[in-house]
Amino acid sequence: MAVIGKTGIEKGLRLIWDSDDLSADMVPGSLSQFGIDWEAAELHGVSETVKHSVASYQMSNVSAQFIMNDTQTSGVYTRSYVLCRDLKNAATLTIQIGAAGVAPASDNPEFEGTYVLVSAPVTESGGRLVITPTWQVSGSTAPAWGTVA
Repeated sequence: MAVIGKTGIEKGLRLIWDSDDLSADMVPGSLSQFGIDWEAAELHGVSETVKHSVASYQMSNVSAQFIMNDTQTSGVYTRSYVLCRDLKNAATLTIQIGAAGVAPASDNPEFEGTYVLVSAPVTESGGRLVITPTWQVSGSTAPAWGTVA
């Protein structure tokens, strides 16, 4: 059962963590900004890892809220234990954007990179459990825009 109340844009978004599509359970309007925040400072003579930490990649967190729908056999409810296990482990985070509320297709834009899950608190809201994972950029390669393969 997909979460109701999603706009056309939200219906076309796919948030994929470590090859698991979590989009169906995403709370409408909860996806944070995503992309790269560039600093004005020019850095010379330091490693890529240091550049990414200092040049705001580490501030380019991504978070969203997901309803833990316990009637499902897939999605965030069954994935929640993996999210908690994945804390501090790096994996690929992909955000795909479909056109006009349609599922993403070949050549649609996507933002992808290696992130580490830094938190995944669970709260109650409106009689439902909601998990709010936050991912932070990890490693020496910055996330990048590309297209869905």
